[in-house]
Amino acid sequence: MKKVALGVVFFLVILNASTLSAKNTSFGLLLQKNAQDYFQVKGVVKNSPAYDLGLKPGDIIEEVNNSMFSNPLIFRKLAPGDKIVLSVIRDGKKIILSGVIKEYNSNGESLVVQNNKKNADTKSFDMKSYSMAISSALQKLEEAKEKNDFYGQVSSLQLLSQLYTFIGLYDKAEKSILEAIKLSKEPQSKVMPAQIRFLYSPLIKLYLNTGQYEKAIKFYYEEYNKIKGPDLSTTNEDMADIFRFSKQYHKALTLYSKLYNPRSQDLYKVRILGKVMDTYYRMGEYEKAEKIFGLVSDIVNKNNIYNEYVIEFLLRQGEFEKALNIIESADKYTKPVNINEKVARSFQKALAFKFLGKLELAGSEIENTISLIENIRDMTKLREYFFRGGRVNVYKEAVSIFSERYLSSGKTDNESLNKAFYYAELSKGRTLLDKLVANMDVDKRSVLPNDLKEKEKEFVFQLRYLDSTYEEMVKKDGYEEYLNKRDSLRREFEAFVEELNKQYPMYVSLYYPRPLMAKDIKLKDNECLVEYVLTENNIYVFVIRSNLSEIVALSVKKVVIEEMVTDLLEYIRRNKKDKFLNLSHELYQLLLKPLNIEQSKSLIIIPDGILGVVPFDALVKDKSEDFNTSVYAGDNLSISYLQSATVMAILGNKNTTDQKELLFAVANPVFSKPDYQYSKTENAEDTNQNAPQFAFRGLKISKETSVEKVDWEEITFPPLPETETEVKEIAKILNVTPKTPQILLGLDASEENVKKAELEKYKYIHFATHASLPGFIAGIQEPFILLSQVENHSEDGFLTLSEVSNLKLNADMVVLSACVTGLGKEIDGEGIANFARAFEQAGAKSVVVSLWEVPSEPAVEFMKVFYTYLNLGFNRLESIRYTKRDIKLKYPNPYYWAVFVLYGYNI
Repeated sequence: MKKVALGVVFFLVILNASTLSAKNTSFGLLLQKNAQDYFQVKGVVKNSPAYDLGLKPGDIIEEVNNSMFSNPLIFRKLAPGDKIVLSVIRDGKKIILSGVIKEYNSNGESLVVQNNKKNADTKSFDMKSYSMAISSALQKLEEAKEKNDFYGQVSSLQLLSQLYTFIGLYDKAEKSILEAIKLSKEPQSKVMPAQIRFLYSPLIKLYLNTGQYEKAIKFYYEEYNKIKGPDLSTTNEDMADIFRFSKQYHKALTLYSKLYNPRSQDLYKVRILGKVMDTYYRMGEYEKAEKIFGLVSDIVNKNNIYNEYVIEFLLRQGEFEKALNIIESADKYTKPVNINEKVARSFQKALAFKFLGKLELAGSEIENTISLIENIRDMTKLREYFFRGGRVNVYKEAVSIFSERYLSSGKTDNESLNKAFYYAELSKGRTLLDKLVANMDVDKRSVLPNDLKEKEKEFVFQLRYLDSTYEEMVKKDGYEEYLNKRDSLRREFEAFVEELNKQYPMYVSLYYPRPLMAKDIKLKDNECLVEYVLTENNIYVFVIRSNLSEIVALSVKKVVIEEMVTDLLEYIRRNKKDKFLNLSHELYQLLLKPLNIEQSKSLIIIPDGILGVVPFDALVKDKSEDFNTSVYAGDNLSISYLQSATVMAILGNKNTTDQKELLFAVANPVFSKPDYQYSKTENAEDTNQNAPQFAFRGLKISKETSVEKVDWEEITFPPLPETETEVKEIAKILNVTPKTPQILLGLDASEENVKKAELEKYKYIHFATHASLPGFIAGIQEPFILLSQVENHSEDGFLTLSEVSNLKLNADMVVLSACVTGLGKEIDGEGIANFARAFEQAGAKSVVVSLWEVPSEPAVEFMKVFYTYLNLGFNRLESIRYTKRDIKLKYPNPYYWAVFVLYGYNI
C-alpha cells in the first residue's frame, strides 16, 4: 500500500523552546509545543493533500479523524483513498476540514507560508464536506461504542455537536453534546477535568445559535467558570456575543478586549473589531463605532473579506453601493463558512438592493434569505427563541420591501400586499401556532375520505421513519443524501396538502395551518382587522376589511413609539391626567386615525412589539379637559386582540362543545400560616378564628450588580379577601354552587388542586389572585400566578407561565382578574410572552388579562358586571365593552376601566 506525505510543516511552541526535527524530509517537520499541547501549521506545500484539504499557515489542529491530535506521525499511516476529517482552530474559530487523500509525490513544490489574499478563508460552507465529516463521526462513534471506548465516544459526540451546529441541526447538536458531557463524567471516560471546558464550549455556542441567552449566561457562571482549564477564545467570543445580544454591553466589551490582538490575522481582527463596533453602535456611542470602522474598512477592501458588521455599518451610513460591491466581491472570492453567514450575506444584499431602490431584486433576495431560515427552523425542535439575535428582522424587512412595492404601485400591486402580509404573519406567534396544532385532538378531526386519509398517514409515516433512521442513513449514504430525500418527501407532502386545501379547506386550516395571505382572511361586514409591524424607521399597518385590504405606512421610528408607549403607561399608573390625555390623543392620531376605521363596529388588533401593551380603547379620539368628557376609541368600537391572524383562524375553528361545567374559579389563597383561614384547619396549631389574614412576603431583586452578587429587598403580596366575594358573586350570577372541586377558595386555592382539576370540562375559568413578573420573587424566573403558600406538598404555590402553557383546557374563556397578567417579555418572532398567550396555548379560545396593577375593589365590581352581561346572553366582546362603559360612569379614569383587555376571536 502506497503511503503519502501530507505536505505539512509543523511549528509548535515548547516552554523550554527546544526544537524537534523529523527525519523524514518529505514531511519537512519542525515542531515546537505550546502550553496547551496544540500543533500549529507553519506552512503547507502547494498541491499536497494538506493544501487540497484547505489547511493554512496559522491553523491549530485539534483532532484527526475524531481523535485528539498528539503525534504528527499519524499522517504517515494515511494512504490514497483514505477519508480524513480534521478539527481545526482558525482565527479563534473552530472549523471542520474533510476530504479523501490523493496520491502525491512531493517534488519540490513551493511552500505556502502566507494566505493568498484573493482566496482568504477559502474553506466554504460546503454541504458535501460536512456530509462526509458527519458520516465519518457517526462511524467512529459506533466503533467507540463497540469497543466500550468512553473517550472515543465523547470525542465523536463533541465533533457531531459542532457539525450539527454549523449546519443548523440544533436539536441533534444539543442531544450529542449533552450525551458527551454525561459520558465524560464517567470514570471510564478518562476525560480530565480541564478538558470538560472543551465540552462545555459547544453547548454555549448552541445556546447562542438558538437564542437561549439567559440559559447560556447561567451555565457560563455556574458551570463553565467553575471548571479550571484553558481560557478558550471561542467560548469567550460566543459569550461576548451573548452579552451583546442581551444588552449587557460592558460585559461584552470586556471579553472582546481580551480577544483582540493587533498581531492576529486580518480576518480575525476584522471579526472582533466588527463586533466591538456593533456593540458601540447599539450603546449609542456612534463616534467610537465610526473610529473602529476606520480601522477595519481598509483591511476589508484590500482582502475581499466579508464582515456582516462592516456591511451593516455601511448600510446605516447610507453607503449602499459600497456595501453591495463588498458583498459581491466577497462572493466572488470566498464562500460563507457556515449557514449563519450564508443567511447574513443574503439578507444584507437584499437590504442594499432595497435602499438602492431596486425593489424587485430586493424582494427576490429577501425571499431567498427567508427560505434559508425556514429550512433551518424546520429541521430543529429548539424553536422558542429561534428568532432572536436578528432573525426576526429579516421577516420585518421582507414586510417593508413588499409593502414599499405595493405602495409604489399606487396600491394596485395586490401580489406584493399578500406577500407583505404573509411575511408579517411568519414573524408572529410561531411557537404558539406550532403548539396549538400539536394539541389538536386527532380523534375529533374533520372526516376525510379513506383514500386521502391513508395517503396522509403514509406521508406522515415516511417522514417519521426517515427522521428515526437518520443516523443509519447518514452513515450509509451521507448527510447530503438524507437531506435530499427529506426535502423531496417534504415537497411531495406539501403538494398533497395543497390539493387537500382545494377540497377540504377547513381540515387544512385546522391541522396544517400556514401563515395566511390577506386575501384569505374572512371577516364580517362590520369587522376590521388591523395588524401592526414595527421596523426601525416605519410602522406598516395592514388594514383588512371584508371587501378591501390595504397597507398604510406610518412614518415613525421604533424608538420613538417605544418611548411614547412607556410614558403613556407611566401616566396612567401615576394618575397624571393632563399628560395622559395629551399623549393618548397623540397616539390615537398616529396609530388609529390614518386607518379610516370609523365605519367599523369591531376592531381586531394584532399588535407588534411594545404595541402589545397599549390599551387601544383608552386612546383619546376627541380630547377634553377631563376624563369623563373626553371621547375614547373604545366608546364606539368593540376592541379585541390577537397574537396573529393565523392563530385567529385556528381559534375560530376550535370546537368547545364537550364542556360539561360552567365555571371553575380560584380566589383568596392562604399566603401565611397565621392567616385565620389556615388557623381554623385541623393541621393548624392556632385556632383563633378572629386572627387577621396575613400577606405573602418574599425577596425581590432590587439591584443585580453581577450574576454572583445580587441586592435584595422584601416584597409583600397582601391578602385578598374581597376576591372570595368576587368569585362567590360570579358563581351566584351563573347559578353555580361555590364548592370544591370547581370553586377553590382559601386553603383549597392551591397549585396542587388546580393541576388535579379536570379543567378540560369547564366553559369559564377564573383566577382572582395576585400575579407578577419575573424578578419579583427570588428563584422565580417567569411571570406567575400566586396561589396558596401553605400545605404545599408537591408544588411551590407559583403557577408559572410555562406551567400554564402545559395545562389541558377546552375553555371558551379564561379570566385573570390579577395584576399585570397582560404584560411579559417580548420574544422575537413570538410577541409578548404573557398569560394570554400561555392560556391560548393550553387550549382557551379567549383570555381576559390586565395591563397594569389592578385596584382590587373596582376590579371586583368590573367582574360582577362583566359576568352579568355574559349571563344575559351577550358575547364576550360585547360584554367587556359594555362593562367598560358602565364602570367608566363610576370611575372615569382609564386606570380603572381600561385595565382589562380581551384576547381571542369568534367571541
